[in-house]
Amino acid sequence: MASTPLFFVTRDSIENDRIVITDADASHIVRVLRLREGAPLLVSDMQRNEYTVSITCASPQRVECAILSRRVADTESPYRITLYQAFPKADKLELVVQKAVELGVAEVVPVLSERCVSRPDAKSMENRLTRLNRIARAAKGRGVMEFGSRRAQGTAAAIVGARAAYIGGCIGTACTITDELYGVPALGTMAHAWVQMFDTEYDAFKTYCELYPGNAIMLVDTYDTLRSGIPNAIRAFDEVLRPKGITKCGIRLDSGDIAYLSRKAREMLDEAGWETATITVSLARRAHAAP
Repeated sequence: MASTPLFFVTRDSIENDRIVITDADASHIVRVLRLREGAPLLVSDMQRNEYTVSITCASPQRVECAILSRRVADTESPYRITLYQAFPKADKLELVVQKAVELGVAEVVPVLSERCVSRPDAKSMENRLTRLNRIARAAKGRGVMEFGSRRAQGTAAAIVGARAAYIGGCIGTACTITDELYGVPALGTMAHAWVQMFDTEYDAFKTYCELYPGNAIMLVDTYDTLRSGIPNAIRAFDEVLRPKGITKCGIRLDSGDIAYLSRKAREMLDEAGWETATITVSLARRAHAAP
């Protein structure tokens, strides 16, 4: 039996006995899940309230639902649960991990039992580990953040997926709702939109350093990483942070040849006297640990 889809809304989407779901989630309900009037949904208001609802009117732009019941959701078990999972056949391990995480399991340990039909060799076992777990181990102690919300299929996938990434080895997530619901550390830097709303890239960096001197991570690839981004970041560090004695700062690379750019960035930062500045890397398709 298929599980009932879960969606997340803000409190202003709830009015008396009705809940309205809009935008991408509405489109997902109608065009992907192909749900129509009368179909059941679960809706969370992100304040520990979970509603069972029935769709009363559906379009790709707006889905209206009648509230059938409400309950206070316990988002976390008071116990830390570790699941020792014998290797199943085919590629079912990822599904097991996904559902275990959704149920509140804190750690999943794959094991080879005596009666396992699937007995992968060392290479196959490596390939079957989750992608996020491989990234975390490849980083060799350097933190890996989860930035997957912008690529997730619906808000539920973004929120639960961020929690799964944290369990898989990531140090935190850019999804603030996952922080609110599950206590996963919310991490991140400025967006490209921040840089673009200022007259110059330097103005964007300088203002950010002034507003957030304790978390000054500059996104340097909006225009030209090496010719303007990193030089402007260094200038902002020199003029705003250095006079205050602040040495904790850094840059983020979000595009291009990451191996080359991270090495050049390290050289430029070190030459400018910012040896302590960190380099954070984020890519849509691949994740890398900067040297």
